[in-house]
Amino acid sequence: MSVVEAYEIEQARTEHERSIDALLQISYAVGSVMELPDILNRIVVQTADLMDADVCSIYLIDKDKNQLRLRATHGLHPSAVNNVRPLGKSITGLVAATGRLIALEDATKDPRYEPIEGAGEERLRAFLCAPLRIQTELIGVMTARMTEARPFEPTEIKVFETICKQVAIVIEKAQLYHEKVEAERLAAVALGLSEIAHYIKNLLQSVEGGAFVIEQGLQNENLDKVRGGWELMRRNTKKITGLVANMLSYSRPEEPELEKGDLNALLHEVVEDAKARAEREGVLIIEEFEPNLPPIMLDEDFLHDAFLNLVANAIDALPEEGGTVKVATRSLPAELSVMVEVKDNGCGIPEEARDRIFSLFFSTKGSKGSGIGLAATKKRIEAHGGAIGFESERDKGTTFWVRLPASKA
Repeated sequence: MSVVEAYEIEQARTEHERSIDALLQISYAVGSVMELPDILNRIVVQTADLMDADVCSIYLIDKDKNQLRLRATHGLHPSAVNNVRPLGKSITGLVAATGRLIALEDATKDPRYEPIEGAGEERLRAFLCAPLRIQTELIGVMTARMTEARPFEPTEIKVFETICKQVAIVIEKAQLYHEKVEAERLAAVALGLSEIAHYIKNLLQSVEGGAFVIEQGLQNENLDKVRGGWELMRRNTKKITGLVANMLSYSRPEEPELEKGDLNALLHEVVEDAKARAEREGVLIIEEFEPNLPPIMLDEDFLHDAFLNLVANAIDALPEEGGTVKVATRSLPAELSVMVEVKDNGCGIPEEARDRIFSLFFSTKGSKGSGIGLAATKKRIEAHGGAIGFESERDKGTTFWVRLPASKA
C-alpha cells in the first residue's frame, strides 16, 4: 500500500468517525435540551461543522398557513429566523412541496433562487436542500450552503440525507415530549381551577361575613363591630386583589422593561410594604444587605412583586405566636451575579411537597392558598435571567434564594 493510499484511507476513516460522532450528538440533543428551538439551534451548528458549510438552516412546515418557516439557522443574520416562504416557491419551498432533494453547484444561477433580504444569503453559491420526513409525512426541509460554487459529491449528499433522517426523528421525539407535557399541564390546570374556585368561594364567604357584621353593627350603632367587619372585608378583598394580580402576572406575555437599578433599595421597599402585617402578627423582619452591592438590570414592578410574595410566604410559614424573617443580599463576584435570601424560622416545607413547590396551582396552604404566587414569582425571576430555589428543614424553617445577573456596565 502506498503512502498516498494509506493517507486517503486514514482520511476516510477520520471523516467516517466524525460523521458518526455528529449523528450521535444530534441524537443526544433531544435528551439533553427538551426545548425545540434549542434542539434545532444545536443541530444546525453541528451539521454546518460536519458538512463544512458556511450556512445551515432548518425550515418547518406550517400546515395551517401552507407555508414554510425558518426556525433555526447558523451563518445567517438572526433576523432571518421566522421568515416564511409559500410552499412550492423558492428552492426550499419546492423541496418542501415535492419531497425531493435539490443539489445546486451555484444557486444564484437558478431562477427559483430567492434570497432573504438582509440575511446575507446573496454571498452563498453551493446549495443543498433535503426534506425532513416523519415516516411519510413531510415536516420541513434542511439546507447546507457554501460561499464557494462547487458540485456536491455523492458521499456528501448521502451523509446529509442521513443527517436529515436523524433530525426528523429528533424533532418527532421533541414534539411527542411536549404533547405529553402539555397534556399533564392541562390536567393540572383542570384540577387547579377547581381548587381556585374553592379558594375564591371561601374568600367571598368571608367578605359576605364582614358585610353582615358591618350591617349588624350599624343597626345596633356598635362602632367596634363595624370596625371588625370592615377589617374582615378589607383583609379578604386584599387577598382577592392579590390573587387576580398573580394570575394576570403569570399569564401576561410581555417582557420586563429592564434598566439598571439598586437591588438593596428595592428590597428595602419590599420590607417596608410588609412591615405593617409583620408587626400585626408579631413577626420581626431583619435586613442584612451587603453594602456596595453591584447594580443589576431590573424591572422594579416585576421584582418588587416577586420578592414581596417571598416575604409574604415566609410570614405565612411562621406559627401564630410570630417569628423572624431575614432578607439578605450578597454579591457573587466569581459568577458575576448577586444573591438574595429570604429566610424564616417557621414550619419548613414538607418533604413530599418540595418537588412541586413551583408548580402552578400547587399550594401547601390548603384552602388558604391559590398555588399561583410561587409559580408567578419563578416566572418573573427567570424573565430577568435569574434562578430561584430553596433549602428547607422540617420545623426549623426555609430559605428561598434568588440569583440574578449583575449589570455588565
